[in-house]
Amino acid sequence: MTIHENEQIDNTYYGKRGRAYPSLKEQLDMQYHDQLDGTTTWKDAIAKVKTDNPKPTE
Repeated sequence: MTIHENEQIDNTYYGKRGRAYPSLKEQLDMQYHDQLDGTTTWKDAIAKVKTDNPKPTE
């Protein structure tokens, strides 16, 4: 893979997925409340980001 191809992947996959994740502060708060409430808010949020921004196939 060339540097240009790597940059394209970063702009399309890693960049989009990275921007779609909630902030670390928000994620920690979700995890805390999930533990208290027995919910899966954090897990669901992360799964949605991964589903909405799938990893490219080679």
